Amino acid sequence: MLRIAEQWYASDLGRQRQGNEDNFFVRAPLFVVADGMGGAQAGEVASEIAVRSFDEDLPNGSRAEALVRVIEEANKRIHDRARADESLHGMGTTTTAAYVDDDEVVIAHVGDSRAYLLREGELIQLTKDHSLVCWSSATAALSAPAWATSSSRNRITVMLSRPPASLAAATSPSAARLRSDVPVRIRSTSASLIIDVEQSMMMISRPPEGLEPTPLPDEVTVTIASTAPAPAAR
Repeated sequence: MLRIAEQWYASDLGRQRQGNEDNFFVRAPLFVVADGMGGAQAGEVASEIAVRSFDEDLPNGSRAEALVRVIEEANKRIHDRARADESLHGMGTTTTAAYVDDDEVVIAHVGDSRAYLLREGELIQLTKDHSLVCWSSATAALSAPAWATSSSRNRITVMLSRPPASLAAATSPSAARLRSDVPVRIRSTSASLIIDVEQSMMMISRPPEGLEPTPLPDEVTVTIASTAPAPAAR
């Protein structure tokens, strides 16, 4: 069995923006990031609704089912709020939630905010982006050099704000098995900018005290959970 030995989180505005549309929620063993969008204050409203939805007891059922249900409820709240307030029309947010259980990390996500597992020096991406870039790469519609300079490179294909019935297919949860004899770090990151892979990995791989200030031009939010074997029962 594993326990959370250390946790860390931070959000940085970056060099280009006037306001930070990211939000996060941390209550070990649950870690959540959200990257809002929609302009003005709308993106910040959407991401705040998303993370606050986790500030309640998780619903009954498996961890995976519970995370999906919270995300679906957050989506409904954002959708209803945007319909009720004309100034918030078009707002939305990504959401990535990771729950570190006894021997696995359970993840549910929508959008392109990522979760990584750092184990024995290897950084493993646990989520698959719901983005035009990812879709284009999978279908060979665009080569890597082409999407890197494409005007559509930051577009995501799914976000919270959709009519509730249309979200279900995108929230399929996943789980990664953890070894009790190998400490790991679970890291979720919200970066609203497609950046160089090596730069991204370097930023996320740093130890907690290393993220100061972010070298990225755009906003970024990171949460980190380090695990260690739980003490043996006496």
